[in-house]
Amino acid sequence: MQEQIDKLLASSHTFKDVFEANKEHKNHKYIFIYEKDGKTVNVSYNEFFDNCFKYAAQFKKELANIETGSYVAYKLTNSPVWGYVFWGLLITGYNPVIINPMYSTNDTNKLVKESGAKFIFNQKEEVLDIPSKLISEISITDEKFEADVWGTKIAFCTSGTTGDSKVFVYTDENIPSQWRAYRIRTPS
Repeated sequence: MQEQIDKLLASSHTFKDVFEANKEHKNHKYIFIYEKDGKTVNVSYNEFFDNCFKYAAQFKKELANIETGSYVAYKLTNSPVWGYVFWGLLITGYNPVIINPMYSTNDTNKLVKESGAKFIFNQKEEVLDIPSKLISEISITDEKFEADVWGTKIAFCTSGTTGDSKVFVYTDENIPSQWRAYRIRTPS
């Protein structure tokens, strides 16, 4: 982990750099191990990163009429697909807006409006104020995809436990700053 952080800190501090640093993680064989239908499912690092690019290839088609650099929301439960969507959007040059799947349709509409999201990928049917698509309707293929521009921001939505949910944004420089703080606290 320290080697990855050092490499990231020496980089240009973009989400692409974070992605590349994680791709080089060699200490563990699997990025996810979880239970599904009573069986253990293992997702390797290579499979995870390959799937991020497969999703990116489909997003490039699906979002062709939306300018790169725009915010695109997603509202999904925690699973490997969540990560594929997160990185797939960044790889295609979009800025993800992460919306809690427990939020009501009204709360979701409020947050997509506040964030300026132009589109949302969802896990269930909802009538929303912006164009949307069920993530299950995305056809993943082995199509190759080369990233030419990456997203530079991530919009998170607060839980709303102390009031209304709000959107706040991390830039691609904020995330490496978190890693820098970790590195300072945990020397080699």
